[in-house]
Amino acid sequence: MSEIDLLQRLFVEEFQRVRSTPVPKCKLSFYPYRGLTSTIRFRNGRILVRLSDLLADAPPEILRSVMTILVSKLFRFEVDDRVRAHYRRFVNQPQFRKKVSQIRRQRGVKRLTSPKGKVFDLLPIFASLNDVYFDNQVEIRHLSWSQRANRTTLGHFDAAHHAIIINKRLDNPKVPLYVVSYVLYHEMLHAFLGEETSGEGRRIHHRRFKEAEKGFPDYSKAKAFIRDHYSDL
Repeated sequence: MSEIDLLQRLFVEEFQRVRSTPVPKCKLSFYPYRGLTSTIRFRNGRILVRLSDLLADAPPEILRSVMTILVSKLFRFEVDDRVRAHYRRFVNQPQFRKKVSQIRRQRGVKRLTSPKGKVFDLLPIFASLNDVYFDNQVEIRHLSWSQRANRTTLGHFDAAHHAIIINKRLDNPKVPLYVVSYVLYHEMLHAFLGEETSGEGRRIHHRRFKEAEKGFPDYSKAKAFIRDHYSDL
């Protein structure tokens, strides 16, 4: 049985499990998404199902879990926690996460600007933090201000592209240097400590991370500024 034939059978079984009506025409395929994305939708009287091609070699029981999740999503049903946990345990395996990161690097396009902003230059701040707190062990390929300012994300570390992006909303004369330094320190911690995996879950703000983050000298002051003034920038 081919992979697509297997998907077809699993989809029909999951559809019939939740619906007594005839199964509509459907088209199932593996698609080269940038990451671990799977979708289901009605279109022109058919159901279209696309699974990330990263799952093409997944065991049948994992593909069944994906079909259960997608069919539940289609009809807006709650997904059984055991099914979701089974799927997460599979995709959170270190080797599989590594495979996902490699594909994201190959297929994704990272939109970058420059580390030098109108007010702050991230490069010397990064170099100072790396020397003082990380013994110069944090290696980043890309350091950049974001293309657009937004009201939610202060910054992020992209493990696939090994990049740190800081929200350009912070490149503002009203923002103290210690706030930019704290946000950059936070993202450097992600690069330095990585994530922790246990069972079906991944944690990026784990215990070691939180302890190290509070070690930043201006931690409380920076958090207070962000809480009290960020929305007004």
